[in-house]
Amino acid sequence: MATRKSNRNNKSSKQLIKHATEAKRRFTLVCWLAVIALVTIVIGKHFAQEQMGAPELPADTTEQLQQIAVNDSIANTLVKYKAYTVYFNPKKHLPNATVYELTADETEGNQPRANNFIHDENVEGCAHAWDYSNSGYDRGHMTPAADMKWDAEAMQQSFFMTNICPQNPGLNSNGWSRLEKKVRSWAKRDSSLIVATGPIMGATLGSIGKEVMVPVPEAFFKVIYAPRHARAIAFIYPNSAQSNSKMHKYAVTVRQVEQLTGLNFFAALPDDQENDIELQCDFAQWEQNTK
Repeated sequence: MATRKSNRNNKSSKQLIKHATEAKRRFTLVCWLAVIALVTIVIGKHFAQEQMGAPELPADTTEQLQQIAVNDSIANTLVKYKAYTVYFNPKKHLPNATVYELTADETEGNQPRANNFIHDENVEGCAHAWDYSNSGYDRGHMTPAADMKWDAEAMQQSFFMTNICPQNPGLNSNGWSRLEKKVRSWAKRDSSLIVATGPIMGATLGSIGKEVMVPVPEAFFKVIYAPRHARAIAFIYPNSAQSNSKMHKYAVTVRQVEQLTGLNFFAALPDDQENDIELQCDFAQWEQNTK
């Protein structure tokens, strides 16, 4: 009898161990399935966000990021168009800077190039198209017409002479054009960019003009800020046909542009963040995941 009882106890113990082992195995399997499900959800949300793009910034935030503080010693008139803003210098008949937000959607469009340069009669000091005729310089857009293909009015307004500077033809059609295309590729990747562009006068290269005398800038700058990633970079291209080297050679910090122009960018940001982005110059980082 004792032996039978012992055998029954041993059998019960083995069954309990077996059940416990199976329960543990089921619990482990459930845990792994839960982990896999969680990872799947996270990855799914990530790809959904990538497909949808980053959330748009509030309108007031993007407007504040486009505000540029101009040194009191510089003549300046604020001119707002549909798609961009000009900080115009009526004494030099040139923009101090132009600025706009370029979204990923706005890099696409089929609006044809206007090719009709317009004197803005509402802006004192605005040059005429003929002031550039036979000067040896192109009518160089600061806000590119190619960034305005999404809207007919925006395209037309990009040809206002308030948006134009005398630009070396070799620079305009080569190095500068490649930079503008690069900015569009970055805007597609980053959802939106804030882009500011303008002349650096320095030792000007003489002047042109028939009705007014327009000084020829020594160089041009482009300042770029990606709100989605809180990063910035800037470029300075000499106003010369020889400005045709690899793009990274012209990369500078936003702070360097400020020092050369008397302009202050992104003052709406907290001071520590503004200081951080204005000292960035990492071209390799900007080139990641671009075509």
